Amino acid sequence: MGGLFLFALIFGFSSREKKYRVASAGLIGGVLLLVIGFYFLKETDFVKNNSVLGRFRDVSLSDSGNEARFIIWNMALQGFKEHPVLGWGMENFNLVFNKYYDPRLYTKEPWFDRAHNVFFDWLISAGILGLLAYLGVFASAMLALWKKRSIEFAVFGGLLGAYFFQNLFVFDQLISYILFFSVLAFIHMFGASEKKQPIKFAPAAAMALTAFIAIIFVFVFYAVNIKAYFENRTLIEALKFASQGPDKISDVFEKFKKAIAYNSIGTREAREQVAQLVTQIAGRDDIPQELKMEIAKYAISELKKQLEISPTDTRYHLFLAVVYNAVGDFGNARASIQKALEYSPKKQQIKLELIQSYYLEKNFDKAIELMQGIIGETPNYPAARANLILIAIVAGMDELADKEITELAKQAVFEDDDLKRWANAYASRKRFDRVVQLYEELSKRYPADTQTSINLAAAYVELGEKNKAVEVLKTAISKTPAFKTQGEQFIQQILGN
Repeated sequence: MGGLFLFALIFGFSSREKKYRVASAGLIGGVLLLVIGFYFLKETDFVKNNSVLGRFRDVSLSDSGNEARFIIWNMALQGFKEHPVLGWGMENFNLVFNKYYDPRLYTKEPWFDRAHNVFFDWLISAGILGLLAYLGVFASAMLALWKKRSIEFAVFGGLLGAYFFQNLFVFDQLISYILFFSVLAFIHMFGASEKKQPIKFAPAAAMALTAFIAIIFVFVFYAVNIKAYFENRTLIEALKFASQGPDKISDVFEKFKKAIAYNSIGTREAREQVAQLVTQIAGRDDIPQELKMEIAKYAISELKKQLEISPTDTRYHLFLAVVYNAVGDFGNARASIQKALEYSPKKQQIKLELIQSYYLEKNFDKAIELMQGIIGETPNYPAARANLILIAIVAGMDELADKEITELAKQAVFEDDDLKRWANAYASRKRFDRVVQLYEELSKRYPADTQTSINLAAAYVELGEKNKAVEVLKTAISKTPAFKTQGEQFIQQILGN
C-alpha cells in the first residue's frame, strides 16, 4: 500500500501531462480512502476474521513485539557509540546484544543476531561508513531513475521506497536480497548507456583461464556447498534418531561426531546440539553412565574448540557451563559462567545457570540469594519467582515458598509445569498435604486428565485418606470411560492395601 502511494506521488510530480497527474491524484485519493475506510471498519467481524486485515488491525507501537524492537534498537545504538566508524564486523550483532542486554527482554528470544532494523544492522556491522555506503546504493539508484523521468522512475521509486520503509522493522534475508538486487540490476540496465566493444582473447589464454576457473570452482563448490550439505544432512539424521529412544543414543552420538568432522557451516549448531544432548540424558537411568560421560567429555572438548574461534561469544561459555553442571563439575561451571558474565553482565539466563549450579550442589541459601537478586532487577519476571518457590520448597523453607506463591499469584496464573514441579518437590519431602492442594488445582483445570487424577489419588493414599482417593478415581472413570479398567484396578489395589 505504501509503495502504491509512493508510486502515485512520484508519478504525479514527475509527469508532464495533465491526464497522468490527474490519474495519480485519483490513485492517491483512493489509497487514502482505503486507509480511512479501514480505520473505521477495523472493529468489524470481516476485518477481525481476515488473517491479512487482522494483522494490520493489530499493529500497535505498544505491542510487545514492537516494544522489544525499540529496546533492541537502543542496545544497537549503544553498540554503535562504542565503535562508530567501522562497527563491530559482519555477523557480530550478537556481541552487542549480549554486552548491552536489557533485562526487560526476559520474555523474548534470548539470542538475537539481528537488530530487526537494517540500518542499525549496518551501523553495527560496518559503522557509519558502512551505513553511508548502503544508503549510497539507494541514492545512486534513485539518481539513475531521476535522470530518465519516465514511468519506470515512479514504479521502481515506489518499490525502493516501500523496501526502504520495510527495512526499518526487519532484517534482510536471501529472498529479499534477490528481489532487491534484481531491481538494482534492472535500474542499471535502464540507466546505463550501451557501448559495444569486442573482447580480444587468445584461444590458448582463454582455454587456460577457463580451466583455472573451473578448478577453483570445483574446490569452492565442495568446500562451501557439498560439505555443508552432508554436515547438515547428518545433523538432521542425528536429531531424528534422538527422538527414537535410549537405545539410539549411541547412534545419535556417532552422527553428531560425523557431522562435526565435516567442519563446515553447521559445526556451531552441531556442537550446541551435543551440549543439549548431555543435559537431556544426564538424569536418565536407562542410559549407561559410561556413555553419558563419554558424550559429556566430547561436548566439553568441542565447546572449547568453538571458544577458541569465538572467545567473546557468551553463548558458548554458557553452553559449556550447562554441560559442566550436568556432570556435577560445579567449579568449572561457575568459572565458565563468570566468563559469560564478563561479556553479558545483565543476562538473566546466565545468572539462572549460576543459580542452577548452587541448587544442584544443594547450596540453597546461595541459590535463593541470587534468585532474589534477579527478582529485584525484574520484579515482573514470573519464571524467576516460580523457580525461587521451587528452591524454597526443596530447601524446606515453606514460609518463604508461601510468601512467594502469594506474590506470584498477583502477577500471573500459575503455569501447569510449575504446579507439577512444586508438587514433586513437596512429595520428595513427604508433604503430601501440599501435593494434594497442587493437584486439586490441576484437576480443576483438567478434569478429564487421568494422569492428574492418578497423581491426586496417590497423594491422598499417602495421607491415609483412601476413601478420597477412591472417590477421585471413580470421578475420573465417569469422565473418561476408557480409563474404567485401569481405574478399577487402582481402586482394588487401594482398598486391598
